[in-house]
Amino acid sequence: MDAQLCRGCVLPGSFPGIRFSAEGLCQYCAGLEAPLDFPAIRAEVESLVRGQLGRAPVYDMVLAFSGGKDSSFALRYLRETFPEARIIAFTVDNGFIAERARQNCLDVTARLGVDHLFFRPAPAAMGEVYRASLAGDLHSRAALKRASAVCNSCIQVINTQVLNFAAGYDIPIVAGGYIGGQVPSRSGHMRQNLALTQSLREAFQAKLRAALGDAARLFEQHGGAREALYVINPMVYLNLSEEAILAAVAEAGWQAPEDTGPASTNCLLNDFAIHEHRKRHGFHPYVFEIALMVRQGTLAREQALQKLAAPLREQDFALTRARLGLD
Repeated sequence: MDAQLCRGCVLPGSFPGIRFSAEGLCQYCAGLEAPLDFPAIRAEVESLVRGQLGRAPVYDMVLAFSGGKDSSFALRYLRETFPEARIIAFTVDNGFIAERARQNCLDVTARLGVDHLFFRPAPAAMGEVYRASLAGDLHSRAALKRASAVCNSCIQVINTQVLNFAAGYDIPIVAGGYIGGQVPSRSGHMRQNLALTQSLREAFQAKLRAALGDAARLFEQHGGAREALYVINPMVYLNLSEEAILAAVAEAGWQAPEDTGPASTNCLLNDFAIHEHRKRHGFHPYVFEIALMVRQGTLAREQALQKLAAPLREQDFALTRARLGLD
C-alpha cells in the first residue's frame, strides 16, 4: 500500500494527478470539488424521462444490464419510478459472466416484468479486445483513473452496443447502472448527439482498427433515425450505501455470486484485471469510485480500506490467462 494516503478519503500518492495539502488531504477532500445536490439532480432527471415517455414506437428506455447489484438496483428504481415506461434490459455477455449473475439477469427481469435481451459478441473477437487492452495503450490516462484497461474496453463495447440498439429501435433514453466515480458526468444525465459522437470517436476508432483488426467492429457506433438521445445514470444521484442496495435487490430476486472476487458482482475477469492494473499503474482501479463513496458518506473510510486490501482470487488467474490465450 502507498506510504501516503489522503487522510480524508483513501486516494493514494500513486494516483495520477493527486495533490496533498499540508494537512494531508487530497484536492477533492480539501474542498475544491463542489458537492452535488442529489435531490435536485434526481428531480431534473425524472422530469426529463417523463417528458420522453410514450414517444418511441416500441421502448421508451433501454438499460445496460450486467446482472450485478448496481444495474439490478437501477432497473428496480426505473421500474418503480416510471411504472408506465416500456423498458428493455440489454446484457452484453463478455464471455466472463458468472453463472449466478446470468441467472440474476433472468430472475430480476422476470420479477420486475421487464423485457430482456442477451447480446454475445464472438468470443474470439472479445479475446482480441482483452489481449490488446492488457498489452497496449488503447485508453487515455484519464480513463484509466476510473477503470482498468480491460474494464474500459468491456465498458466501451457495452456502451456502444447499447447505443446502437437504442438508435436502431428509436429509443430516446439509455440508462446505466454506473455509480459516481465510474462516469465523468456529475449530473446523472447527458444529451448525446449520435452523429457528433461518431465523428469525435473517429481517431479512437482508427487506433482500435490498427490494434484489433476485425474485432474493432464491436466499438463501431451506428446511427439511426434519431439525431440524439439521453443517457442517464441514476446511481450517480441516488447515492446509496452498499448495504441499502443489497437489501433492495434481494427483494427483486437477486443473489450474490460467490466466484467473482471482492470488487465485482457479475464478472469473473475482474480480479485479474485489477491485478494487472495495479502491477502496471501502481494503484487499485476502483480507488477513485471508492474514495468518492467515502467523501459522499455512503462508505466508512475503514470499510473502504478493507475493500481495497481485500485479497483477489489469484487461484483463478492461471485459468483466466489460458482462456485469454496469454500463455
